[in-house]
Amino acid sequence: MDSIIKTFPLSFLLRSGFAGTFFVLSFWVANQDIFQCLNLQHSTLIAGGMLIALLSGVTLYCLHRSLLYPFFEWGFNATWASDIRNCCPLISDNTIEVLEVLWSDGEKPCEKLQGRMKHIRRWADYTHLQYVSALCIGIGSLDRDISIDKQMSRPPYWPLIILAAFFVVAALVSDWRLHRVRETFRTTKGGCA
Repeated sequence: MDSIIKTFPLSFLLRSGFAGTFFVLSFWVANQDIFQCLNLQHSTLIAGGMLIALLSGVTLYCLHRSLLYPFFEWGFNATWASDIRNCCPLISDNTIEVLEVLWSDGEKPCEKLQGRMKHIRRWADYTHLQYVSALCIGIGSLDRDISIDKQMSRPPYWPLIILAAFFVVAALVSDWRLHRVRETFRTTKGGCA
């Protein structure tokens, strides 16, 4: 059990709970009429919503990393994508130089490399938060038929679908820029001896 707990550090649970909150809010917005009929107390809604947010965030993060992101990763790491990033990096060389200076903690090459890697991991965490938030919004808004009478056919809640698409685009741009930064750092000198 201890190894499982160590697998889920607090920062991961907080990020997953944050993304899962989008699932709960999207589901609530798309199904307000159902919640009005249930007449639940606020404390029940908040406690249940927090638990569902955490569970949905962790579950969708795991699905994102194991089923969806490998295809994105394949595309981002392909030779043709690297060639396109050289022409259209979406981040300037000046910005990359500033990041390299800001992220290079310490004097020794190994310390500088470790500092850059720490910041790159943090950037990747935020990027995956955007992907998972998009999933939570999209799935939360699409499952309108789960809780209602099947006789009442309702279309997806499009404003939330558009918001989810916006998060996907933001994550793709962030991921594209992150790959460009990583490629640039890979070509610079410095490493651990």
